[in-house]
Amino acid sequence: MDFGSFFLQVLPIAIFYLIVPAALLMLFFGVRQVRRRMNSNTAAQGATTTNHKTAISAADDDPLMRDMTSHDMTSHDVSPRDETPWEAEDHEQTPKKTRSTLELLAQAQSEEDYEEESDIDMPDIAALLGNLDPDPEPPAKATPAPRGRIPMHSGGSVQAHPIVTVMRDEDSGRLLVEIDGQGYYTLTDTPEAKKLFKAIMKELSNVIMTPLEEQPAPKAAVAEDALLEELRTSTASAPKPPTSEFVPPPPVDTGGAMPGDLPSYKMDDVEVKIESRGAFRKAKVSIETPPELDIAGAINAYLQHKLRYTPEMDGNTIGILPSMSGGVRIMVNGKGYEAVDEIDELDVRSFVQQSIAEWQERQ
Repeated sequence: MDFGSFFLQVLPIAIFYLIVPAALLMLFFGVRQVRRRMNSNTAAQGATTTNHKTAISAADDDPLMRDMTSHDMTSHDVSPRDETPWEAEDHEQTPKKTRSTLELLAQAQSEEDYEEESDIDMPDIAALLGNLDPDPEPPAKATPAPRGRIPMHSGGSVQAHPIVTVMRDEDSGRLLVEIDGQGYYTLTDTPEAKKLFKAIMKELSNVIMTPLEEQPAPKAAVAEDALLEELRTSTASAPKPPTSEFVPPPPVDTGGAMPGDLPSYKMDDVEVKIESRGAFRKAKVSIETPPELDIAGAINAYLQHKLRYTPEMDGNTIGILPSMSGGVRIMVNGKGYEAVDEIDELDVRSFVQQSIAEWQERQ
């Protein structure tokens, strides 16, 4: 048998077993795809019909929709169009009210389609404003308590007036005091206000520490009025401090050392002692304790050194001592002051201020 005759015998068999099954498979999948499309179209039409029936039922139950339907049908002229036989039959079987509702829904649907095609999305004003509550009434402002008769904790009331008010800044949280209608964060720059505040605080300490029956009789209120009057006129009448500068004193040695210089204390200079206690015990470590600093004594030492080289201060006795409260107390010619700005003599005040500033710059 030659090759040609063999090929002619095998070719029909190959066509039958290969091409025919492939064609059948393609036909099967094609029919399956067509059925799926038909089922999806049927489901979509059913859902649309259900939605239309629901909308028609809601419109029939709503009197407002019935009024709008009748109004639209009487006020708008709807142009006729050719109807198919089945549409004409449906119109004959559908009541007039239902047809009007259907036409209203069709008109609304066309308006929605137009809005969706528009390039500008307009906000729904009804949705924005419909659910808003009426503007609430602004809360009534709290009226301050009258500064006349003050109710007392023990009962009754007394006639009183404010002298010093302590407040807190709502922005920074810092405390401030109000004296005679003026607020102060600090009283260091206003000696008159500081003097009044200290006098009031001294008298106020009796309120905290002493029972009422043991408190001393208060002084006349004339002193407070005099201090307030002095505070009001201090800005215009207070003399300006002298602008003369006192020459710094010379050092005591060639290295530039001065009396009152604080000792240099660094962690590298700390002496650490390690004491061995044997192989089975921890070693004892001891660190040298830094010396305690006498700030008031150091400032006073520098001030006395400067005082010896300042002829302008001849005849004045000035000293700085530690106070019981932990601060310093300034003694000038036998009179004590708790702060530099309380010193009456302006030249002495300026001298002490410059001495303290020079001492601070050296540390």
